Parts: sequence; structure tokens; C-alpha cells
Amino acid sequence: MASLNPNELKKIPQRNKDLVFGQLKRYERQHNHSYYPLLIKNLCLVYTNDVDKFDISSDTNDSIKIKPNEVIGYDTDKLLDSDQRDVYFENKLQNGINTWKIQINYTPDSHPTSSKGILLLETTEEVTFKGNKPDKYAFGIVLNTRLIAWKTGVHLHFFEDMMIPSSMENKIRVKNGDIIKLKYDGNTKNVYYKINDDDFIQIIKGDVVPNGSYRLKLRVYGGNKITYKLLSYQNEV
Repeated sequence: MASLNPNELKKIPQRNKDLVFGQLKRYERQHNHSYYPLLIKNLCLVYTNDVDKFDISSDTNDSIKIKPNEVIGYDTDKLLDSDQRDVYFENKLQNGINTWKIQINYTPDSHPTSSKGILLLETTEEVTFKGNKPDKYAFGIVLNTRLIAWKTGVHLHFFEDMMIPSSMENKIRVKNGDIIKLKYDGNTKNVYYKINDDDFIQIIKGDVVPNGSYRLKLRVYGGNKITYKLLSYQNEV
């Protein structure tokens, strides 16, 4: 069954959706064994929910093993020194609310607060940003620190986002086995982040994010072995 076009879904008036759902709920109350709203919800999730996965064609470093739902970085000098450690996701994003759920596992190291990777949303094409020449841009968070990443072309910069107070430090630092969620709202261009069952924290305001199509990118760090597992991806129209 083909996925529904998000633009077509947006054309359906909210009043029509409410009327249909209301009729189904009324029928459900009249017939105790009818669960049409739940049935429709589950069918929509099964047949129209988008998926995302790691792009295995970006496996250009023999210190990284890339699978559709998992990336493994090994303890080698090549991983520490090479620039070819960026792994892209396949989906090109422009609209909708996009949420990735990723689990991180790594062997113990002597620097428990050191970076465990970077998650970046990078433009798929060059864009002009604040009067500069056309280039690719990316915005994201350094895992296990309070640093926000800001990429222009081949140069990756870091700054500490003032929206994240020091009191929230334990809510954004990942530990072995933690599950993190990164959410990109393509409508507002805001970026959010959370660990395990904590609340989402806004880490980037959309007014600094250029217009354009984005892909999520993972930058793998060494030197101990580390695994990033994509547990799920969700797109909301």
C-alpha cells in the first residue's frame, strides 16, 4: 500500500477529520465490541508511517561498520584521526515533525564526560546564510556535553547554548545504555532533545536555521568501541 502524500493530507479540512472521528466514536459507544478509531489509527501507523535508516553507502571508513539501523565505531587510530567518520540518514526532510530515537552503548573510558558523537541536521544542498557565499550548513548537539554544534561547509564550530542552564546538565549528558530522542519541527525549524523519559528541551531556535531540505547526520567519535542503534523514526504531518 502506497504512503499517503503529506501535502494531500494537509488539504483535508480539520472539521472533516473531526466529524469522521466523532461518528466512529459514537458508533463505538453504541456497539461495545467496535473499535474503529483504534483500528484506523493502527492501520495508519502500519501503512503510512515513514521510516528512516542509516545510509550504508556512506561507509567510507574501515573503523566504522554501518548497518541500516546500527552504526558501530571501533577503537582504532583511524577513527580518531580521520575526517571520514560521518554517517548520514537517508530521509531528506523539509516539512513535518521528525523524531529519531537512538540508543547509545559504549565501553567504559577514562573520560566519562567526553563526547560520544555529534547529531547534526545538515542541508542537502548549499544555501546562502547571512550574506555568506553558498555552502552547506548543519545544526545539532554534541552528545554527552552541553555544546551545540554549528557547521559551515567543512568547518565544524561549537558554542554553548544559553537556553540550556547548568541545572539541566544531567538531563542532556548521555550515559552508556541511554536512549536519546532528537526532534526537528520542519514547520518552525526548532530542534529539541531529550534523554530517556525526561521532557524535551529546545536546543536550537528555528529563527537561526536556514530554509532548505535537511538530512540527519551522525559524527562518530573514538577511541573506545561505541554503538549507535536507531530504535525508531516518526514523521507527523
